Amino acid sequence: MTKYNLLIKPFFMTDAMKASVVTEEKLIDRIKNPIVKDNKEYAPLYVFGTPNFPYLPAEGDPDSARACYDNIKDYEAIVLDFDAGRTVDSFIEDFKDKFKFFLYTSYNHGYKPTPRFRVIIPLLNPIPMHMLDGGGYRHIMEGMFPDIDGTSFDRGHFQVIPCVRQKNEPNYRYYINQSNKLFCITEDQIKKADKLVYRLHSQMKMFSEAAQRLHEELYGREWNDNDEEKRIQNQLKWAQSYLDTNCFQGNRDICCFEVLKYLSKNGLISYAYSLSVPSDFQKEWEAKVRRFYK
Repeated sequence: MTKYNLLIKPFFMTDAMKASVVTEEKLIDRIKNPIVKDNKEYAPLYVFGTPNFPYLPAEGDPDSARACYDNIKDYEAIVLDFDAGRTVDSFIEDFKDKFKFFLYTSYNHGYKPTPRFRVIIPLLNPIPMHMLDGGGYRHIMEGMFPDIDGTSFDRGHFQVIPCVRQKNEPNYRYYINQSNKLFCITEDQIKKADKLVYRLHSQMKMFSEAAQRLHEELYGREWNDNDEEKRIQNQLKWAQSYLDTNCFQGNRDICCFEVLKYLSKNGLISYAYSLSVPSDFQKEWEAKVRRFYK
């Protein structure tokens, strides 16, 4: 009988994480019979994998491990999050013959204008979490699933378990694809993609620095006084203030995603490395920044 290792957070804002094991039969039952919650933030969340430090206590909950970036050892299955673009039917049609997966619609499916669903994909071989740091994993996955939501690539990003607003939710759908083929990404594939992403990132940084020097040569001191410079400085101040206020344990993933999304939207993602984050979060922050470059 197939079993999956799970790391479970009782609800969205908690810092606690408990290791669990679920059979495939039980997992499918959970998908077919989603829990009912008035607010999805109070639904349990999970990651398919194992902890690095199962006895590292969470604040206020000594019986639970701490739900943090460094406390997830590997992925045994990946969860893709789709919030726009691709439809449920198109995913099923494109991938039903390629690999095993379990699909279920998200809490807001049918209540927002675009299709919203998640796909659990068991892996042939676990992916060590450190293999996600270089950006190669994201590069591979975006090539295969171009409509995927960026939060799917946050290292250790917990996803809401199947959850609906009401019993017999009319908008809820699921699809169980019991293929014998398991999805596989090798470490060699990720390392090769890491090198490509690093080269592209270095080129982008080089071009950005060259553009900065050229602008200063053309406009001299005016660069420090014009409206564009003021706009950039004000937006960076907002981003830094947001980080200072919200970048604490248990809320860092959401905080960083909001800041990076804001910088990307305003064409300032190259400035992300200039922002300050807590020293114990520096490595994770840099990894998230790299994954935001496309």
